[in-house]
Formats: sequence, structure tokens, C-alpha cells
Amino acid sequence: MPYYVRGELMTSHPEFTNEVSKYSTTSLLELIGLVCAKYATWEEWTDPSGGNPPPPSDVSPWALAHIARTAILHRNERKRVPEARDLIRLCGLYVHIKEPVLAYREEADALLRLGIRLTQEQLPYQTDPSVDLARMGALLCNTRFPMDRTPKFFTPGWDEQILGMPLKNYMNMIYTLWAFAVTNKGQFRLQWLNEPQHQFLADYFQVDSAHGPFKSDWSLHIEDFPAANEALAQSVEDGYRKYEVNPLWTRPFVGLPDGRFIAPVSQLIVRKASPTGIFYSVPEARRNQFAVELGYLFEEYVGDNLRLIPGADVIKEIMYNHIGNQGSCAD
Repeated sequence: MPYYVRGELMTSHPEFTNEVSKYSTTSLLELIGLVCAKYATWEEWTDPSGGNPPPPSDVSPWALAHIARTAILHRNERKRVPEARDLIRLCGLYVHIKEPVLAYREEADALLRLGIRLTQEQLPYQTDPSVDLARMGALLCNTRFPMDRTPKFFTPGWDEQILGMPLKNYMNMIYTLWAFAVTNKGQFRLQWLNEPQHQFLADYFQVDSAHGPFKSDWSLHIEDFPAANEALAQSVEDGYRKYEVNPLWTRPFVGLPDGRFIAPVSQLIVRKASPTGIFYSVPEARRNQFAVELGYLFEEYVGDNLRLIPGADVIKEIMYNHIGNQGSCAD
């Protein structure tokens, strides 16, 4: 039976999945990679004065990320090759997936609807790569750990232990991989790092030592993707499937059978430098420790930035005790 919300015809998630699976998986990933590379920054998605006219409003990086995941999970290479109009149609179906919260009428549910979209769709994709990397460098490289606390996670060498290289090198590698992807329609080959014309990269990170972390922490072979998705899957209604954690959030490159790698949604590469990206690189047993100590660092980071305001009188954090639990606010 047709389902309408505010006069618009909605589709179920199984119907959406069926439409995505009508196309060759690799061809669909390549088309998505091309579109996301063409509109490499959020400004290019939305600014009509740029070199490329913005895509239709239904075409968004978060829609493309879910289409890519769905295509891999229902992989079939013997289907037809998609065209641009097919991808636009799939994005339209994504937008019109029937969601339980869309049928809610109470004002109290408005915050829930907004929060889901902000945290799972808009905010992670509407960022600038340079700004994201600079902010993470300021937070984790330039902010001192509070002198009145003893770090258990952020001890010397934590970055090499978790990321496989010093944090500054890691951020340089992120920017390099992003640049390769957006200039090659989302595609990448590891041997490109070692080609003569790219020797200058050795000034920014150890190229040879990057191969291991890339394979273990940055990419996921297409054959292994379903198992990774299953490990992250949550028990949710079909209408919420598009908001589940996507393996591409933590491993933005997909390994193809022919040896190529493709980042269907290149916007997710820089997300690896975000607190969320690093969080998923941390072994699960230490993630809570990382999150708590990152909070301590962020408090210091806020104070450092407030002190940059001319004439500002920064009030030191206030310690408090609530039902036996001691805590503090930021500066």
C-alpha cells in the first residue's frame, strides 16, 4: 500500500535495497567515487558560483555512502552499468525511505528528528579537510595534558602504538590519500606512493611504513565488507537502517578484486582524523579511556582558545560534586 508523508510518496528500505541491487556493484562504486571526487568539499556541493554546478539536492555524500554500502552488501557484477540519472534516482529513493520519526506529530519529537540527521548525516560531511586536520593537530599535538591529571592513554608513543606512526605523519598521510582520491575519481593504488614523481612525500611521512596501516586500518576488501558491517549492525527498524554505523566511516577505501582501491565517498577520508575516526582505530577495550582523556584535553583546548581573545578574563574550570561523583566544567 502506498505510504505518504506530507503528500510525498515514501519507499521502504527493502524496496530501496532492491533498486540499488539492480546495478553492477563495481560500476556503481566507480560512479559514486567520481561524483564525490568532483565535489570534493562541501562548498562545491552547494555553491552555484563554483566551477561545477551543484548536483541535484537529493544527491548528498551521506546518501551516496549508504548507497555504496547497500551495493556492496548485495554485490552482483552481472547487472547493468548505472548512469548519472540512475544514481540521482537512487539518491531520491534514499531521501524518501520511510522512517518512523517522520510520522510523529508531537513537537517533542522534533529534536529527535533533527539530532539523527545532524549527527549521522549532515555534520560529519559538511566540513573542510584543511580545517579538520588543523583542528585535530591543535587538539592532539599542541594542547598540553592537564597537569593535575595522570594520563593512562595519552602517554608518550600512544600515536605510534595506535595509528602505526606519529600523529603528525598520520595527518599528512590522510591529506595525501584524500588528494589522491579526489584527483583520481576516488581511486587509489598503493604503488602510487612509491612512484618517482611522489618522492617528496617522504618529507611528510614514512611511505614504506604507511602500507601496513593502510591495509589494516584504512581499507576493507570488498569480500570482507559484509562481515564488518554485521559486526557494526544494530537491531533497528528498517526505516533507521540508513543511520547505522557504516564500515566506510572507519575504513573509507574498498579493496577490489583487481587490486585497485576505491574511496566511494572521499569525504570520509578526512574523517579518519576526527575524534570519531581515531576512536574506532583504538582497540575496543581502551576506547572508553581514550574518550575520557580526550575530554580532558578538550577542556584545555577550550581554555587555550578563550585566552586568545583580547582582554578576555578566563575563569578556571569549576570542580563540583554531584551525589558523590566529582566532576568539572570547562574554562
